[in-house]
Amino acid sequence: WDLLCRLDGPGVLAPLTGDPAEPLRRWALQRFLQKLETPGSLESLETFTRDPSPPLRFEALRALVRLGRREHFPALREFLDSPEFTFRHDAAETLVEQRDERSQELARRLLDDPEASLRRLGLSALAERGDRAVADYALAALDDTDGRVRRAGAQYLGRLLSAARDAALVGRLAEGLDRWEGEALHLAFGLVMEHGDAEAARSVRRLFQSGRSPRPDRALRAITEWAGTTAAVELATLLTGDGERNDLVLARLRDARRRFPEAGCDEAAEAIGRLLGDPDRRVRRSAALAAPDLSVALEPLAALIDDPEPSVRCAALEACRRLGRGTDRIEARLDDEDPDVRVAAVAALLAADSSAREAVSRAIAREECAWARRKMEAATSK
Repeated sequence: WDLLCRLDGPGVLAPLTGDPAEPLRRWALQRFLQKLETPGSLESLETFTRDPSPPLRFEALRALVRLGRREHFPALREFLDSPEFTFRHDAAETLVEQRDERSQELARRLLDDPEASLRRLGLSALAERGDRAVADYALAALDDTDGRVRRAGAQYLGRLLSAARDAALVGRLAEGLDRWEGEALHLAFGLVMEHGDAEAARSVRRLFQSGRSPRPDRALRAITEWAGTTAAVELATLLTGDGERNDLVLARLRDARRRFPEAGCDEAAEAIGRLLGDPDRRVRRSAALAAPDLSVALEPLAALIDDPEPSVRCAALEACRRLGRGTDRIEARLDDEDPDVRVAAVAALLAADSSAREAVSRAIAREECAWARRKMEAATSK
């Protein structure tokens, strides 16, 4: 039979469809499936749909349904009740690919299946069809114990929102940001970022302030865009004692002030002034570096020139250099114990008082640290 098949093609194997040996029938079926365009192959497959062996019958039915022979839909659907998971899964996968009402009804039925992979198949099929009837189920799927179902639910919701704006659905996703964790939070957060608007801003702010945001930078960008001209006011409320988050907020705050110079001046200055006295040195340092761009009063900033932490003193001196003010306190730092601070003091003093070159020259003359001396001389030459 193999030799005949090679010489004349699979059509000569038609008599094997009734052979009593199942391995031989299986071999013949595979030849037919490999050469479906050969005359007689489809007729032989029709014969296999009545084969006593369930695996052979299943393979023939699945191939014919995929070829558009929808009269075999009911026979293939019977395999959904098979005790064999492979039959159930592959039959469901083939049936929901068919674009008709029966496949859509089957996809909805799969949503209640105890097997997670079948629930995922149902959701994915409904998402491709744009079926809006199971949005509630897709939202609940974000709490599913199986990651594949959670991702299928997010895919369904994403397609739904891309096709048509649904403020109520986005609002429910935003409300869930307070309770979701792990992957569910990441999925819901991504959907809110892509499809949300100012109505979701409050939930996104709470998420950012709690430190649970999967992408703090993206959350801040959305808050800024949604706020528009009041972005500086909104961002000022997000400045807290967390140094890492503050750095992100301050970067956005400076950008918002450049775009809308008249908005949020008082709020930003008040927030920065509060942070200049924060117990965390990282927070004080970030606030000092941001102060020149945000119209902060000089007094609390200049006070940090005497801060116990060298990095904070450097930041305060750098801010005074950019402002060109604070001469009295700066000059006292020319004798600081930290060489970085001494270098920063030289640059700040030259910017604040052009007549201070004599004091700077004396500081350079007594500087014992070689690299600090070179930096001072470079600042003087500039």
